[in-house]
Amino acid sequence: AGGADIIFKDDGTTIATHTNSSSDYVITTAVSDKDFIIKGNDGGSTITALSLDMSASGYATFYDGATFSGHVIISDAGNGNSPILSVTDTADTEAAWFTGNRAGDTGAYIAIRHLPTTAAESNRTGIKFQAKDDGDNTTTYAAITQYIKDYTGGTEDGYLAFSTIQNATLTEVMRIGDNVGIGCTDPTGKLVI
Repeated sequence: AGGADIIFKDDGTTIATHTNSSSDYVITTAVSDKDFIIKGNDGGSTITALSLDMSASGYATFYDGATFSGHVIISDAGNGNSPILSVTDTADTEAAWFTGNRAGDTGAYIAIRHLPTTAAESNRTGIKFQAKDDGDNTTTYAAITQYIKDYTGGTEDGYLAFSTIQNATLTEVMRIGDNVGIGCTDPTGKLVI
């Protein structure tokens, strides 16, 4: 229209369009649920560098990784069983590295946040350590959980609970707060065993 479109057709069916939309360059796949695929020649072999699955809202698959020079933000509504971020390594024992290398920094941290609309002392964060049992079921064998004891601004208190699975039940075995309890969930002294 007005010389702003390039239309690709096959036997009268529009396959894709290249469009100038207010100086934005828009490529559109026109056939329902058909993917957008970028291929190239890698050392004499044809590879699919990037595939966008249009039947899954443009789900992107990169052939061999990606490098981002800026921030990466992932936002979705997980359901507790299908995480919004999944990292899988099929060859090595170390699945992920988080590296801080800004000049002048004395360390690097990983922050695990639970920031619901309404703050509450029942809010918590944690790490689960999982593996499969002999029935191929993903099982939590140990966990570290952060709990809130007092969420009043200026007087906040919290504690860490360490749990391991015992006879198929995840059981707290150590608690660290202002006191430390081993085998005790409410230590009244600096160290209670």
